[in-house]
Amino acid sequence: MKILIYSVGILCFIVCFSTLSYAQGISINDDNSNPDGSAMLDVKSTTKGMLVPRMTSAQRASITTPATGLLVFDNTTNTFWFYNGTLWIELLAGIDSDNQNLSLSGNTLSIAGGNSVNLSGFTNTDNQDLELLGNTLSLTNDGTTVDLSPYLDNTDAQNLTLLGNNLSIQNGNTVDLSGFANTDNQDLSLAGNTLSLTNDGTTVDLSTYLDNTDNQDLSLLGNTLSLTNDGTTVDLSAYLDNTDAQNLTLLGTNLSIQNGNTVDLSGFVSTDDQDIQGSGFAGSTLTIGIEGGASETVDLSSLLDNTDNQTLNYTGNTLSIQNGNSVTIPNGDITGVTAGAGLTGGGTTGTVTVTAAANNGLNVDAAADRIQLGGALTENTTITQANFGMTYDLSGTGDFIIQDNGTDKFSVLDNGDVNADAGTFFIDESTNRVGIGTTTPDDKLDVNGDIVLTGGIRNIETQAGDRNISLSDDNPVWNGETYGSVTSFHG
Repeated sequence: MKILIYSVGILCFIVCFSTLSYAQGISINDDNSNPDGSAMLDVKSTTKGMLVPRMTSAQRASITTPATGLLVFDNTTNTFWFYNGTLWIELLAGIDSDNQNLSLSGNTLSIAGGNSVNLSGFTNTDNQDLELLGNTLSLTNDGTTVDLSPYLDNTDAQNLTLLGNNLSIQNGNTVDLSGFANTDNQDLSLAGNTLSLTNDGTTVDLSTYLDNTDNQDLSLLGNTLSLTNDGTTVDLSAYLDNTDAQNLTLLGTNLSIQNGNTVDLSGFVSTDDQDIQGSGFAGSTLTIGIEGGASETVDLSSLLDNTDNQTLNYTGNTLSIQNGNSVTIPNGDITGVTAGAGLTGGGTTGTVTVTAAANNGLNVDAAADRIQLGGALTENTTITQANFGMTYDLSGTGDFIIQDNGTDKFSVLDNGDVNADAGTFFIDESTNRVGIGTTTPDDKLDVNGDIVLTGGIRNIETQAGDRNISLSDDNPVWNGETYGSVTSFHG
């Protein structure tokens, strides 16, 4: 029997979904495919990504009791951060360990744990003319030249031209170099260990730097690093959790490095009043560019044997560094290691293996070294909403579908239609109609099947003159009596 009710306000349906539990996962896609059997949440798209919560550093730090593995995007640092159970960790593209401080005293630049460089020879102005003939770059009053042909495929495919004192770049601007002419007409000369400059009676003895090569042994005792033939030592304990993920800041003439020291550059701001531009590092060649002037290149290949490009080797309890010495690591057992939640391993002696495990809707992607959503629930799980709302935004073209063993049980389509249990209950968004037993309701409420009204249902109020109820059954039963072919009742 089919009953159509026309009167507005007769019945009001409020659909409220508090908790729906199914054994399968949730699929968000635009091709109506089922979720992967291993995933609790399966998001598929070839044109869009997944947007995690975004917030400032202050907002991230104010999260109360963050869960281990919690991931956010920090708008202040423009990087991803995750909580490891103890503190927030920033996800970076690369990590290095050369966390050393630079210091400047007068014209001497020093690096912590390394050597010093005298910069006094670089404080003069570059009042010289550049000349480019073919691929050869030369400097007036300097007998040396630089062959630029190896760099032809590493430029912006532009030509430099020099007309008088005017230096021009193809498709660009012109710079007047007349203010830089006729100074620094000097050549550098190195004889043995003595460095000299033409037209300058002073020389620099470099022999004191010969003991700063790789012909020395490094020794590490605890967190103290020492070098043979050097009475100083470096305490590395402060750098155990530091990396090269540091920011440089310039305030006035003070250059600072994050978690490091500050260098006063005021002694260098009175020369040439120019900005450093176009600098870079390619292979072993360092290029230094200056505003309104020519770029200079420095070949650092001769220093390659004095870099950190060395291999560490650990055999037994002996740690060795390539071209250096060996350090014996004292024997001892690992003690007091306790595995936390979701981890296996731990112990008091010997070898400890800590293996991450994921369950209850999570799985481990070993290849990507991460724990992610996916997998079946292994225990009763409750999400406490507290005082916060929960919104599932279907503004895109995807549908929200809950299945039981591959069969759709509840869905909210991208057009707004709601379908529960394959048409048992259906809401048509386009017509604002509700169907029970049908997905094509003809009116505000369309019931396809028998209706039994019991309990407190005694009457349906109607309006005089209206045809309020029609029956599609030839022998309808009303109040326990059969009415034959009566098909309608009036108020």
